[in-house]
Amino acid sequence: MRIAITGANGFIGRNLLLHLRERGTDEVLPIVQETSSADRRDRLAQADVVVHLAGVNRPKDEWEFAQGNTEFTEQICADLRAAGRAVPVIF
Repeated sequence: MRIAITGANGFIGRNLLLHLRERGTDEVLPIVQETSSADRRDRLAQADVVVHLAGVNRPKDEWEFAQGNTEFTEQICADLRAAGRAVPVIF
């Protein structure tokens, strides 16, 4: 199974990534803030499941919260739709 993890360098994401790699049964597709849009779309297009852990948890203002959470989640959904992928997204 190919598992895309957004927020793969955050606390929960890092630990999940490590655990999945230690198991060695799944292909892990990390998505972090520095991942380019093209690479993100490619990884999502390959994914059998998405674990969505990325987000802003200490925003300075409402705009930062909206951009880092709502808009990024919408972008992930749009990328999956564009790739024709109806895969589970776990929040």
